[in-house]
Amino acid sequence: MKRSLVPRRLLPIAVGFLTLVIGVGSLYFRNPVVLEVTTHGYGVVYPRAEILTLRMYQNGRVEYDVYPPWEDSSFNLRYWFPMRHSKLTDAEVNELISLAEQPDFFSAREKYDAGHPHIDDSWETTIKFSHRGREKKIVAINFWDNPEDSSKYPASMVTLLKKVRTLREKLIARR
Repeated sequence: MKRSLVPRRLLPIAVGFLTLVIGVGSLYFRNPVVLEVTTHGYGVVYPRAEILTLRMYQNGRVEYDVYPPWEDSSFNLRYWFPMRHSKLTDAEVNELISLAEQPDFFSAREKYDAGHPHIDDSWETTIKFSHRGREKKIVAINFWDNPEDSSKYPASMVTLLKKVRTLREKLIARR
């Protein structure tokens, strides 16, 4: 019985193509994370998960979570797979980096407690920045209660978080 030569010839081509795709993909995805902002709710909150507000890579690629409304979350796959991907412009990337490289951002405390405690929930916002060998991590509890409190938060941190929120809303609206 004669076997077909087509599968033998296709196998090296398929393996070569997959190697190329994996190689190019790893170059695209092997960018260091420059900025990551997450929010984790505790207590009576939705969603019951850490929310990736924005993760920005050096090349401008971003990831962020978008959860469905609470009423639609029961059987919605978006609840279990909330991550979205997009790309920022070079100007947006540079603006976020320059905000995080401000002296008052690097001299900020590592943790900011809540101005006033909530009764049944608490929101922990974490900012991680890493660029050119400089790293900073800041945790702010219930930050959005009063982000304008300049006596409490550094101006660059407030501006950075507001810019991240604006960019995120723009990315979500684009979909």
